[in-house]
Amino acid sequence: MWIAVVLSCLSPEAESCDAAVNDRLFETEQQCKEAVVDVRNFLNSNVNYARVGCIEVHLRGRKIAL
Repeated sequence: MWIAVVLSCLSPEAESCDAAVNDRLFETEQQCKEAVVDVRNFLNSNVNYARVGCIEVHLRGRKIAL
């Protein structure tokens, strides 16, 4: 399982950044990457500086609530 992460900044300075995590898990890394590309493109087109990524989540038989 994969979770999408977005770091959005109003300027290149780190103090202006906010981090966000998607509210759902993706089955594959590719699905996650496809979802975050659209978010990154939208944010970058609106005078933001955005970095996106996907992090693998190991559930180990437990349910997590987002």
